[in-house]
Formats: sequence, structure tokens, C-alpha cells
Amino acid sequence: MSSWTSILPLVLLSLGLWWSIVLKRHLRPSLPPGPRGLPLLGNLHMMGNLPHRALQKLAAVHGPIMHLRLGLTDAVVITSPEAARLILRTHDEIFASRPSLEGARHFSYGGRDVASAEYGPHWRAARKFSTLHLLGHHKVESFKSVREEELRALVLYLRGARGVKVDVSEALCTLNAGAMCRTVFGRRYMEGEEGGFGEVVREVSEVMATFNLGDFIPFIGALDLQACIVTNYSHLFRINI
Repeated sequence: MSSWTSILPLVLLSLGLWWSIVLKRHLRPSLPPGPRGLPLLGNLHMMGNLPHRALQKLAAVHGPIMHLRLGLTDAVVITSPEAARLILRTHDEIFASRPSLEGARHFSYGGRDVASAEYGPHWRAARKFSTLHLLGHHKVESFKSVREEELRALVLYLRGARGVKVDVSEALCTLNAGAMCRTVFGRRYMEGEEGGFGEVVREVSEVMATFNLGDFIPFIGALDLQACIVTNYSHLFRINI
């Protein structure tokens, strides 16, 4: 049993290399030009700490429609208004789906919510329900008093802090979290709970933005090499419940 345990990572790595180098080369459709990548990692190592700037530099070399291989995932990067208009308007249904990420699967019950579900009948039904019953004009107007009260509380807070430095970002986050929590749960997020709803929202946002190698190299996702599932996803999912 111990010998198999030690050999398993090597076997998985070999299969991944075979998939990325041999098999996908024959199955891959015609793609735009782009920078050459490394085996298995592709172009992930080129993203750095500021991916948007790295993409800007790469686009200046390889053109406004560029192909990148992020792990085992093919990505086409669009940087021209004309191409973006074709994708977002003319052919929007073709590109309407979204990738399946480990964090989204944990936080949205297997990717079932509107923000992370794949485009299809389920997503269309969920979007229709949200539009008619949750985000319709009548429903939004019914909570107008809540938004006004939270905004009034923010104004009073800023008046009372005259002559004192104020973290505007934190104040606006408190405003949004308070209005959201009162709308959904019927009370402000700091009432009767340590840390509060705002802290959970910030923590979820940070965790969802954390780089997870398993999202780009799926066959190592189950190994949880970065301990994302154990230390982040599972903990916050219990809070979510």
C-alpha cells in the first residue's frame, strides 16, 4: 500500500504530461497565436502578481486576439473593442457559460447558483426566477426604506467623525453589507454575532480570489496540494450553512 502511495503522484504527473503534450495536440481546434508555454503549466508562470498587466504586455506582442494555455485549460484573450463586441453581443450565447471552479462548487452547492452555474436550462430558469421574484421593480422598491435607513446611518456616522480620519471603503462596505443582510435576513449584520456578515463576505471574497492550481490542472484537484479545500472552502461553507 505504501509503495502505491509513493508512486501515485508520479503516475498522475506522467498522465498529465501525456495529456497536455500528445493527446491535446491532436484534439485541439484551430486557435489564435500566443506565447509558447511550459509542459503542464502552460503560460501560468507568465501571469505574475499582476495578471492584467502581464496580459497587456503579451497582447502587445501577440495581437488583440491571443491564445493562452493556463495549465490544461485553453483560454482566448480579447483586447480589442471590435472582438469584444462580437463575443459579448453577437455571439453572447456561445460564450455565456463560465468555468467550473473548485471554490464555486463548494460555495454554491455544486455550482447551482446564477453566478457560477453553466449556461443551460437550469441557469435560464434560475435567472428567470431571480429576475421575476427577487430583482423585480416591485421587490426592490419594497426594501427602499431599508436602503434609506442604512444610508442615513452612514451620513450620521460621517458627521460624527468630523476631524477624524475615516476609512471610506470600510464605511461603504458596512453600508452595503448592512442593507444586504437586512434585506435577506431581516437584521443588521453586526447584531448578536461575532465578526458579522461583513467579515464573512470579505473572507469569502478573499478565498474565491485565491489562486488554486487544481482549477487549471483538474487531475490534481482532488489532491488539494494547496490545502484550499481543507483550510478555506470547507470552513467558510460551514459558515454559509
